[in-house]
Amino acid sequence: WRSDFVDGWVSIPVNHEAQEECLGMAVLDMMRMAKESSQAPVDIYNDTSYKSFLPKDIRASIQEYHFVTRKRIRHRFRKFIQQFRQCNATACDLKLKYLANLETLQPAFYSECFWGFQTYCDFPEVIDISIKQANKDAAIESRIVTINRQDNQTL
Repeated sequence: WRSDFVDGWVSIPVNHEAQEECLGMAVLDMMRMAKESSQAPVDIYNDTSYKSFLPKDIRASIQEYHFVTRKRIRHRFRKFIQQFRQCNATACDLKLKYLANLETLQPAFYSECFWGFQTYCDFPEVIDISIKQANKDAAIESRIVTINRQDNQTL
């Protein structure tokens, strides 16, 4: 899901609220990477641009800002990384929080839709097939196949 999010497969509204949420998620993701690689979060920040943790649309909108605004965002992001460097959360906790935030950004993308039941069988009257081992002690493998039909007949 992270790659779908960062690569832009999930449509995120490009507004201030979504941008703030995505920047917060980028902090979580950077913290997770730091925990998994046993590095300081600031080292990850120095090695990797914070924009690589953002969806394409949000990156593009930030790129259109005045350079002073971009510098302010970068400075605030670094401050958050420095504040959270003593965070005791595990990488698993950070992943869970990241997923929870993803679901709030675009709930429809992360939910399952079950469509109507369709029969994909050449024998629609068959409702159950079971296979059991006939004899546990037999040297030759043998199986008992039971086929039940809709009219409760066993074949």
